Amino acid sequence: MIRFIRHHSASIAALILAIIAIGSIASAYMKTEIEREEREILRTSGRAPAAVLNVTEFDWGEISRTQIAQQDFLISNRGNADLTISTIATSCGCTTAQLRLDGNAAELPAILPPNRQGVIHIEFDPDAHDARGDTERAVRIETNDPDQPFLVINLHAYVR
Repeated sequence: MIRFIRHHSASIAALILAIIAIGSIASAYMKTEIEREEREILRTSGRAPAAVLNVTEFDWGEISRTQIAQQDFLISNRGNADLTISTIATSCGCTTAQLRLDGNAAELPAILPPNRQGVIHIEFDPDAHDARGDTERAVRIETNDPDQPFLVINLHAYVR
């Protein structure tokens, strides 16, 4: 048995990694299915959150390569149920985004009650990747809004 394990240790390790990967994929799929079912229940219940951004396109104009550009965007819940903001992701490491509720940084997932708003604070550091010329980045916000579970803020700048 020990001899078998020694001769096939790479194969056994590959098999174990494959089993772990399949388990991770199945787990992610189940989470997505559960979230989809939860959004459908909200949609049909008559009580649902409604995520609204004040801006979905923003242009910083011309900025210096060494200038960190910042901007705040409002996210509102115009629905009649709590809005859960589960993730905020940026398209590049040179861009950061943070949710602020009542002026304080909020951990995700975060709850935004009906008729309330929060701030998405975004910073873009063109020097992080030596960006030059026309530059585009995006911020993606995932929520439990059954009608639009993903919101996107598209960002533009001309880096000199």
